[in-house]
Amino acid sequence: MSNDYDSAVWADQHRHVSVGLAQLFKGIMHAFKRLNAIEYDAPWRYMRP
Repeated sequence: MSNDYDSAVWADQHRHVSVGLAQLFKGIMHAFKRLNAIEYDAPWRYMRP
């Protein structure tokens, strides 16, 4: 059991989880940036004369 952390399977699964979490946080960060842009957008930019 002490060699579980050294196995290639564990390392591969760890990488898979890390990539998945990175994508999740990237998506959350993108959503908050988009929400911030919508929330603080200047409405007069889109007014037509």
